Amino acid sequence: MKLISLNIWGGKLYEPLMEFISEAKKDTDIFCFQELFFGNRPGYDVGGARANIAKELESALLEFNIYPYFAPKNSFFMGEMALSTIGQAIFVRKNLSVTDKGGFYTHHPVTNHSGIFQYIKIRTDKDEFIIGNIHGLWLPTGKLDNPERIKQSEMIIDLYATHKGKKIICGDFNLRPETESIAIFNKDFKNLIKDFGINSTRSSFYKDAERYKDFISDYVFVSRDVNVMNFKTIDAFVSDHLPIMLEFS
Repeated sequence: MKLISLNIWGGKLYEPLMEFISEAKKDTDIFCFQELFFGNRPGYDVGGARANIAKELESALLEFNIYPYFAPKNSFFMGEMALSTIGQAIFVRKNLSVTDKGGFYTHHPVTNHSGIFQYIKIRTDKDEFIIGNIHGLWLPTGKLDNPERIKQSEMIIDLYATHKGKKIICGDFNLRPETESIAIFNKDFKNLIKDFGINSTRSSFYKDAERYKDFISDYVFVSRDVNVMNFKTIDAFVSDHLPIMLEFS
């Protein structure tokens, strides 16, 4: 199977984003997106985001089922209170069997639409997979450890310990590689960003990477029984994040 994880930045770069998705969907089975707006009207929301980008993605991905997970109403995006509901979503090709879904907020209160984790379970003829999609807690103080982020990692690890099958966690973690919050995952999972020597998951649209030294914000972790056939970032400038692609079995 093939999975793509991407923080879409509210669909601000709409035309290149949709062109990328139109091409990528031909051989992709699962999309894990963060920073979606679930509005009911055309046009723009705060920060230049597309107010109904989730519906626009649904229209572009008719071969897929959408599994959304919402932040509370009145969440903030780029410092402004959004008019529409914000959240994230997993899109799964319709020929795949989804047997379970769920999620939780990793901290309270949720105000800036981050600190949200969702998952689905997929059953194939041979295997069962649990696939998690995270938009990790964002804080204005940076992407280093604090008690809330440590707890966030522990909550996800505890959930995964209750599920059998092959395990994948992907998304925008809002964490630097040297943090204990990331090391918690390294104990039981393969860190593909580290193993494949990825130096950055941010596009040139992110202007603060050099200033804050946070070139890596997105990760993919897999349990050791997942067969990784291919893994890379994709040089598609469709967001301030780069898409990440995983082929696995």
